[in-house]
Amino acid sequence: MASATYEIPIGRGRKFFGGVPRAADFIIGGWQMNGIATFQKGIPMAISNGGNTTGLNSPGIRPTDNGQDPYMGGDIASRLNQYFVQSVFSQTPNYAFGNVGRFLPNVRQPGQHNLDFSLFKNFKPVERMTIQFRAEAFNLTNSMTWAAPGNNVASPGTFGVVTSQNTTLSSPNRTVQLGLKLYY
Repeated sequence: MASATYEIPIGRGRKFFGGVPRAADFIIGGWQMNGIATFQKGIPMAISNGGNTTGLNSPGIRPTDNGQDPYMGGDIASRLNQYFVQSVFSQTPNYAFGNVGRFLPNVRQPGQHNLDFSLFKNFKPVERMTIQFRAEAFNLTNSMTWAAPGNNVASPGTFGVVTSQNTTLSSPNRTVQLGLKLYY
């Protein structure tokens, strides 16, 4: 995650056009840009067997894999119906233990990339008062944030399938808002 604020050096008392008349400064001076960029990898993927098959009061047994690599590269949107290679995993038979680790070593849940941006304009109608116009855009690039794929081997309809967007991490769609703020 990174954030930045930049006050544009244009207008009265600033580096560029520092001597402009007050009326011109009302339009070209007092601008500020802000941004927050978020780039996060997803958390490691865990695969579930779908219940206890050992009869040992265990909360759950791991599934079995065939030794092949389940990782699939590429854009998430192109592999929503097969986020990883589902055929690598199978449900562990009754009274047996699976061989899949707690987390897969190279398959992660979908990550997040997002850019929030704002543009502020400060007006000083009188010396002791500032009015700030704010234009803010959340998820400026309109990037999708996908939910985790189904991870239960016993649910073949959703296993390895991304079925929805994750709306808890960020706004699912671009959101723009305008506002005025008064400082006195």
